[in-house]
Amino acid sequence: MVSTIRSWRESSASQETERKWIWRGVSRRNGRKCAHPVATFISPRRRCNSDQLSLIVSLQCKECGSGRLKLSVIIASSPKQREDVYRQRYDAYAHERAIDPNQEQTFTDQYDDLATSILIAVTEESDTVVGSLRFSVQPPPSHDSAQTVSCPEFLIFSEVLQQLSADDRPIASGSRFSIRHDHKQRSKISILLMLAQIQAAQATGAQWGIATARGTHLNFYERLLLMKPIGSERRMPGLNYDYQLLASNLDDNYHKALKRFPSKIVAEFAAANPHWNESVRSRLRATGGFEFWLPSL
Repeated sequence: MVSTIRSWRESSASQETERKWIWRGVSRRNGRKCAHPVATFISPRRRCNSDQLSLIVSLQCKECGSGRLKLSVIIASSPKQREDVYRQRYDAYAHERAIDPNQEQTFTDQYDDLATSILIAVTEESDTVVGSLRFSVQPPPSHDSAQTVSCPEFLIFSEVLQQLSADDRPIASGSRFSIRHDHKQRSKISILLMLAQIQAAQATGAQWGIATARGTHLNFYERLLLMKPIGSERRMPGLNYDYQLLASNLDDNYHKALKRFPSKIVAEFAAANPHWNESVRSRLRATGGFEFWLPSL
């Protein structure tokens, strides 16, 4: 953990203010000091105490990465991991008043348990889930399981999505996107989840990637995943708001979209998850036996 404290006292002489800056810096990671200067640290958090102002910073060193918990992307497969996802999802949706409170303080539905769905989560070093989404694959029309509705989007936007199935290819959906609302690395968690989503969609051989979003979230999907709104906003089951359906042709936009992600995060994801595509395919095969249409790359 990196901690830097800068404090000052203000004293007024007539109309002029004299500020005396006092620096106290400690940089640690796992008990070791970081030798890089304080100037390399970013994202200060201010705290005010009567006449004394303190700047207390919990930061990340740009040079060595010290100071922030490592984030990992996983496929939540164990009962505990999945329960943690449902609780984290509940907290995020309840905070935005997108769902009504419940005593169990979990948010899940029947689509989470389908063989066509996997849960992708971002965890901290303590295995705490801080972000998640549900990745679902709708089998192509020619497949035996084509009548399976893999996610609610195929019920609510059925006539719109039917047009995307003309080429007899799977459609990949990312839904139930959620992040811990008070986390300091919200942006990175969002990017990791979207990167995992588009990589998973590519792994399944899907031609189209879809998602539902509302409000300011729409710009995020359009900017990173090159998704475009299709159809009109509609109320999703179990939610209190209307959502917009978005779609992107992965054949055309996959490589373009990857270039929009921060190169450092893409490199970190690839290094930490060298077999991500195969993990996605293996998980889908293990839960539903979709080896008939999943690519063998």
